[in-house]
Amino acid sequence: MKSIVKNKENLYLIFILILASALRFYDAFNIPFTHDEFSALFRLNFESFSELIEKGVKIDAHPAGVQVFIYYWIKLFGASSFSVKFPFILMGIASIYFLWLLAQKWFNTTVAIIVTLLLSTLEFPLMHGQIARPYVSGMFLSLWMVYHWQAYLFDSKSKWNKHWILYVLLSSLAAYNHHFSLLFAAIVGVSGMLFIDKNRLIAYVAAGLLIFALYIPHLPIFFYQLSIGGIGGSEGWLGVPESDFLWQFIRYAFNFSWPLLTLVLIVFILSYYQALKNKEGEFKLVSILFAWFILPFLIAYYYSIYLNPIIQYSLLLFTFPFLLLFLFAFVKDVSDKYRVLLILLFLPILSFTTIYERQYYHLFYHSSYKEIVDESIMFQDDKKENVLSVFDSPRKISDHYLDNNISDIAPVYVNDIEDRSSFIGLINNEEIWSVSYGMDAQADAVIPFILYDHFPVVEKRIDYNQGNFYIFSKEGHAEIGRGEKMYRNVLFHNNFEVEVDYWKYDSDKCIPCDSLSEEKCYEFKKGQEWGVSFEIPFDSLVYEKNDLIDISFDVLSYQEKDELLIVTELYSGEEDIDWRSTRCSDFKTDTLRKAFRVYHSIKLSDIVIPKKGVYLKVYAWNKGKTQIKIDDFSIKLRIGNPVLYGLLDKIE
Repeated sequence: MKSIVKNKENLYLIFILILASALRFYDAFNIPFTHDEFSALFRLNFESFSELIEKGVKIDAHPAGVQVFIYYWIKLFGASSFSVKFPFILMGIASIYFLWLLAQKWFNTTVAIIVTLLLSTLEFPLMHGQIARPYVSGMFLSLWMVYHWQAYLFDSKSKWNKHWILYVLLSSLAAYNHHFSLLFAAIVGVSGMLFIDKNRLIAYVAAGLLIFALYIPHLPIFFYQLSIGGIGGSEGWLGVPESDFLWQFIRYAFNFSWPLLTLVLIVFILSYYQALKNKEGEFKLVSILFAWFILPFLIAYYYSIYLNPIIQYSLLLFTFPFLLLFLFAFVKDVSDKYRVLLILLFLPILSFTTIYERQYYHLFYHSSYKEIVDESIMFQDDKKENVLSVFDSPRKISDHYLDNNISDIAPVYVNDIEDRSSFIGLINNEEIWSVSYGMDAQADAVIPFILYDHFPVVEKRIDYNQGNFYIFSKEGHAEIGRGEKMYRNVLFHNNFEVEVDYWKYDSDKCIPCDSLSEEKCYEFKKGQEWGVSFEIPFDSLVYEKNDLIDISFDVLSYQEKDELLIVTELYSGEEDIDWRSTRCSDFKTDTLRKAFRVYHSIKLSDIVIPKKGVYLKVYAWNKGKTQIKIDDFSIKLRIGNPVLYGLLDKIE
């Protein structure tokens, strides 16, 4: 240790490793599992290795490496959050160490300080450094493998040595870790052909053949996963990437911070300008670093477009350190005084953007799954009687947290309810005064709309990353002085009494709702398919990107043979941006009178909407062409969750 401290340059490394460790181990015993981690843990309860492979690995989209590692790790150290995450946190810190070694070896200490400081503090590597999935492990193995790859190619002359052995072993581990760390290992192997001398060519090719041979036992799993389509496709949750995916990744990776991006861009331009002007630097190596980052991206991007959507930001973590090296490769080494100034320049921006602007610890450490359970228990204990707790989140995850709480709460799970009409029948119970509702990001967006319509006081609302919690109460039963705003001041309502802007319909078809009332409703005549529509330029609405549009109307007459739908369209010119419909029969219950209300919601956060030239159209489609009466057509703008995707999107 004394020899390390005596070396001034290693003091910077020690400082950065301490910083990285502090950020990753902060409140480490309370870091919740993510959805992906739960998914992996739920696929570990097997009694044999072969059963683990068949039922826990093959059905997933990842190689066996991490799943097998966790399977045996928890047998030794338990399945607590800290225990499971601990080795992955260490791998994230070790990644910073190997990046330092590579940056110093290839460039200089100043470059090493900048790139390791970024890898230590940016939200992207920090978050994945606290998740027990094959991303931080893939980055760690990739950096460690490249370290021995370069040591074999450039630091030694012997054909067979420890670096050759470790390069083979680490490449094999990368192959078993993730399909894209396998791809990266292959790209690195091929790029080595540009540097290897003729005397060691056979040994280098032998290394590649041995890496492949070590992967052969995994080939049946690889081909099986390839055959079932992985996580993309028509039944997957990933969509086709947008054309600006790479730019959005860059923004995300650098914390959506314009000051930070500007600083990086200035340093990049000035350093490259000087290198080109003075014809200094290892341009061949820098080109390789860029290729290491861009080739996996391009393969994933075009595979996602033409074959099967697989690309997501986490896939680029394996090569992100090499992007950093590429960006700062030509920064000249400076004296200790200026190195300290660099740290003082970068560190405040990085710390502020990650901890405060990105709200990293607040969002990541408050799992919607756990918070929903905790809040529901407090609600149940507080209200005692005439209440209902509803969960719209994965049951196994909620049960995991319920099992760790001493409570007699018996929540209703939306997934256990047959359909929407059954849900409405459930909450129409006159004895229920208040409902707590916890939802994740994949929940049915119309449920809060329905609940608010029946329980019009929002006593509590909490926004989480990937979820929400509400307490809805009936008027007269809510706590005095409490109430959250549910909607923006945007309401387009048509009760068919007078003409209203943006609405199109034949006023001659507006008739008295019944013989005893002067109030009017709209009647679809038999054989009539179209009748009532609403259309407005979308940019005239003042909304946030995570808001929702709620549409409802009352159906005053409905028979089993009827087929009426609410339809919404977002379009620009001839292009359909979003089209969706809701069957009105979904909301008719046997417990209701003949008249009933239907609901439809658009979740704007899940739609890519151009900034100009977009129109919103809403209409009733009498697909069955039967005689039907409707009334009180309403369109409202619901306040969305600003941090719903806060760990991936810009928070506004």
